[in-house]
Amino acid sequence: MVLVEETAPPDAFDLAEPFDIRKNLPPEFSEWVVSTKWKERKDALEALLTASQIPRIKEENYTEIISTLGKSMKDSNIVVVTVAAQCVEAIAKGLRKGFAQYRSLVMAPMVGKLKERKQSVVDAIGGAMDAVFSSLGLSEVLDDIQEGLKHKNPQVRTESARFLVRCLRTTPFNPNKSEISVIGETCTKLLTDTFEPVRNAAAEALGTLMKIIGERQMIQFLEGIDDIRKAKVQEFFEKAEVKAKPRPQPKAAAGAAPAGGAAKPKVAGAPGSRMSMARPGMAKPAPAVKRPSSAASSIDKEPDSPKKPGIARPGVKPPATTATATSRIAHRQSMVAPPRPASPPVPAVAAKKPAVEETSSAPAPKLGRGLMGRVCLSEMALLTIVYSYSYR
Repeated sequence: MVLVEETAPPDAFDLAEPFDIRKNLPPEFSEWVVSTKWKERKDALEALLTASQIPRIKEENYTEIISTLGKSMKDSNIVVVTVAAQCVEAIAKGLRKGFAQYRSLVMAPMVGKLKERKQSVVDAIGGAMDAVFSSLGLSEVLDDIQEGLKHKNPQVRTESARFLVRCLRTTPFNPNKSEISVIGETCTKLLTDTFEPVRNAAAEALGTLMKIIGERQMIQFLEGIDDIRKAKVQEFFEKAEVKAKPRPQPKAAAGAAPAGGAAKPKVAGAPGSRMSMARPGMAKPAPAVKRPSSAASSIDKEPDSPKKPGIARPGVKPPATTATATSRIAHRQSMVAPPRPASPPVPAVAAKKPAVEETSSAPAPKLGRGLMGRVCLSEMALLTIVYSYSYR
């Protein structure tokens, strides 16, 4: 079985050819629409309604026509008001986003006219407000709704709250945080309104908003509200049906930094960076220096200093030293305190004394206790000092 994906039917607005509605207006339109006779005003608006009922209206400068419709909302004749509202609805549907520049000319007068007691007039104005919302979205009409919810006339507050409910039911995207705050705070205050229809409409608006954002986020607006009013909001919450979904996130441009912050620069040679991989033509890294063998001590790395000449002794051969021992001795000599003063010359008697070999392990001969014994002891002590100093 081959599954066929269901596709949305093409929009008539996209397929239709835009048309300038001013071309189909009668020449007497500007004169009739401001006439003192309500029938002529009604005929002018009916002609505009006929010209506006097309799938798509060409975006031209309709400021004069929309301003006339805004003034007609304050007309004393309810028939004129009804036809004017129908004209606003048709033009908003034909222009869609292009109607944004004319919203302020008609929304405030229509909200104020919601105080009309005749239900047919209120329904016509409500249809026009719904068309403006469908064309522009909740963000564009929320300020006008807020003004209606604060209006001194209770019927205007009631109808504004009902209009808000219709907007929340059909809005395609979730309101943002600021819009949620405005709706929640304003409607919460209306739960204690003295007019019962206002309280019911506000509770329905809060219940519909709760359906969109969830019960957890709605707790902040219901704190301090008695259980009876909370139960009313909960009732509307369970019955509400909405279409709102989270707004799609804008796609980041290629090479742009991520949303969490600026992109971290990659360090050359770091894991994961391109510089860590070898490329043709790149200079090869210098070879690692081999460390000396374990036989050499860490002191061998210190710079050599010139070896100080030692004091030669007749008949005594200095022991052979390796390069390592030589450098060690030189380093030690460089750290020794300043040289001692020269020793007095060795008596001539010492010259006749046979040289003592360094490697001799024989015990020292016993010396006498006389003068010669003391001289020999002094000579041996002096030679011992000189020998230890020269090989430090």
